[in-house]
Amino acid sequence: MPYAEKVLIDFVNDSDVIEDKEQFIKNMKTWLYQDTAYGDLAAGEVVIGMASRSRSPIVRIIEKMISDTEFERNRRVLKRGKELIKLYNEIRPAGSQISFSNFQKMFMELDGEDGTTGNPTSYFVRDRNYGRFYKEKDEFEQKLRDRYASKGVTWSINEYSGLIETSFPEEDHTADNSVYNQYYDELDEWLDKHCERRYTLEYYKKKRRFLSPAALQAQSMIQHQIDILC
Repeated sequence: MPYAEKVLIDFVNDSDVIEDKEQFIKNMKTWLYQDTAYGDLAAGEVVIGMASRSRSPIVRIIEKMISDTEFERNRRVLKRGKELIKLYNEIRPAGSQISFSNFQKMFMELDGEDGTTGNPTSYFVRDRNYGRFYKEKDEFEQKLRDRYASKGVTWSINEYSGLIETSFPEEDHTADNSVYNQYYDELDEWLDKHCERRYTLEYYKKKRRFLSPAALQAQSMIQHQIDILC
């Protein structure tokens, strides 16, 4: 089991706040490995553990320099956070003050139907409940996979990442009536109704018919890196 995954599972199992531990671990594993693949998380640390345990003295020295810098940054953030909480609590009615132990319940959204129950999603409360959106999207995709099973669509869970991998029949995926395009047309139509997207529904449908799945994946990875830089 990768080092970061073990730490995550131990943390969740020890928590009294998280209700649906299995679903929470699944959500966090998805984020963890997506950030490893497309973000700035250190993939080596996820797979092999902490650099401070390296046999190389050079690696340990570099790791200590980075850790010391992160520690100093976190110390300053914590100090400023305490100052802001103190100022905030001075204007709050009695009994509604916040602390580092309860701020998540006050400012982080929950994925339940009414937004006041369920698991914390790590997103701040806003008009749109992002955690609930991703939960409903996962449920819709599972129903879609089950319905398309009769057309040769299969799926499995990657044992390392915990991500669901969907496979399609051998065919020309760019063909207008391919199972691949039928499947993703339905998914795009659902997304078009339930979230704001950068382009129109027609754009996503046409792009999928011009580019192979491999080309689409490469384009998506490049775009993700551009978004990070921007």
